[in-house]
Amino acid sequence: MQPIIIEGSLAVAAGETVNNVIRAIPSLERYLRAPTSSPFWDGSLEAVFSIPDDGYVSLDYGAKSVVDTSLLAEGAYLTYPYNMINSDWHCGGGDQLVLACSNRDAVVDGVLYFRITLRPTDVRQTDSLVVQDMTAIPNDTEYVSLLAGRKYERLVVPGYLGIFLSGADDTLVRQVYIEQANIAPESGIPATIRIPRDPDDFSIGGIEVPQNQQQVLQVRQASAGAGDVNVYWRTSFKEAA
Repeated sequence: MQPIIIEGSLAVAAGETVNNVIRAIPSLERYLRAPTSSPFWDGSLEAVFSIPDDGYVSLDYGAKSVVDTSLLAEGAYLTYPYNMINSDWHCGGGDQLVLACSNRDAVVDGVLYFRITLRPTDVRQTDSLVVQDMTAIPNDTEYVSLLAGRKYERLVVPGYLGIFLSGADDTLVRQVYIEQANIAPESGIPATIRIPRDPDDFSIGGIEVPQNQQQVLQVRQASAGAGDVNVYWRTSFKEAA
């Protein structure tokens, strides 16, 4: 059986949120639900936005979130694998697919470019849950907790956490806790100045996270500088089998 490729572009006005991108493109409406020709589908999502630092997407299938509100790299076309958001989610035949996009620029209209690929399978795997964003770290050398208040900060299933990081300069350091346990002591963040790429910007992975325990990713400036410094970050949580 052949894969299903759902690919398109959509203009998103300044300050606008499109809650269902697939529904908003008439030629793609037949893909509002994963086809029932296979019991399960291995899914991937690639996406970019035409203006920097203001395009965000989320992805759900059925009632399950697999991409929380995530910042997109700037671009006018997709470059594999650098624009991959999540390549490890697994929906059932007939599950609704909901891709949402927000343009947080108050003035400039933008364009979302995306590709969802569904590959048929008879065996359903566990999902990876992905979120990525940019956060300004102030120059007061105090830690900022990047996952605080986020959907994937504390999950009801156990799994394994992977972290990808990129800084706007070389003054940033990170540390990781699971609940109160320090898993990764302070370490520098490379100044690659981009939305993290998998695997290029891998920082640490394989962190075992028990059910309902808080994931704490903290970043600070190692020394007070001239102003805020942006950190680009991504977490991927692989559910345990």
